[in-house]
Amino acid sequence: MTEPSKISAKGRGSRLGFLRQQGFLGAVLLVVALAAFWPSPAGEKGALGSAVPGTVAVMILFFLQGLSLPTRELLAGVRQGRFYSVSFFIIFVVSPLSVVVLGSFWWMLGGSSPGALFTGLIYLALLPTTVSTAVVFSGLVKREAAVPALYLAALTNLAGVFYVPLVFLFGGFGPEQMGSGAELAGEILWQLLIPLGIGQFLRLVFAPSSDGFKKIVRLTSHSCVLLILYLALSRSVLSGVWGELSISSWAAVLAGVFTLFAWLHLWAGIGQRWSSFRAGEKVAMWFCWPQKSAAVGVPLAAILFGESVEFGLILLPLLLYHPMQLLWGSWWVAVLSNRKEA
Repeated sequence: MTEPSKISAKGRGSRLGFLRQQGFLGAVLLVVALAAFWPSPAGEKGALGSAVPGTVAVMILFFLQGLSLPTRELLAGVRQGRFYSVSFFIIFVVSPLSVVVLGSFWWMLGGSSPGALFTGLIYLALLPTTVSTAVVFSGLVKREAAVPALYLAALTNLAGVFYVPLVFLFGGFGPEQMGSGAELAGEILWQLLIPLGIGQFLRLVFAPSSDGFKKIVRLTSHSCVLLILYLALSRSVLSGVWGELSISSWAAVLAGVFTLFAWLHLWAGIGQRWSSFRAGEKVAMWFCWPQKSAAVGVPLAAILFGESVEFGLILLPLLLYHPMQLLWGSWWVAVLSNRKEA
């Protein structure tokens, strides 16, 4: 029998190894600092900068999303319909409720752009689950939890690229600079759906799955997200909207981010305690329900809000949420692993 100390050491090594791989978090912080002190003049032309680099980055990202979605596995995974239907309801319906309630107190916000921050919180609350960290965290705690986590994350990502734009097109949450329904539909078609479909077709034909391929996809995706983020933040810095944020605005957006984070963990805790789902699914819901995808969130926001000078403010809640979910999730991996080993 393996000694508990060896198991514990192995678990800590896996967690530390995962954390060391999170160079993307450091790169995001570097891009934020770079945009603050050396904003790109290309940002003046829109959140995507000059049309070519930003738009190509968005198309590459969604092409890689299609190339990465495990279609055959998803079709097999949806047989557990009750778990996925409940999870969809939490992620896409229950999640925004905390922000809507917070919106009733939005008058407390100072500054001239509270609308952009509220739009950003709504947008964050509607985003699907991030694939990589949700799957890794779930698998580190319980090996069989990685499969439902993968299926759920992939399904929500696929649904999110349709659901989120529809909410903003018909829900009235978008900024004034947001394009018309026909204009946005065209951009979503050729910047999002066509690359996604091509990527999915190539996956079905060639079935790429090697570790080297996954590393290339991850590096390319992160590079595209960072480029879009830098151009978006540069536009906001050059427009001067960041200087208009008051202390109360910062306090309100932080309160909104923490409220959303706590709200989703509350529901995940209720699901773990009172639901009849299998053990692996309960672990998956703990790490999937509160996670929000920057890989989908940044390029999709560029399509929806790219013409707005307040695009950087709309992304602010996601930029605050992303490092928090990573650090909190890592801590919970340690807690749950120790409980299992005890």
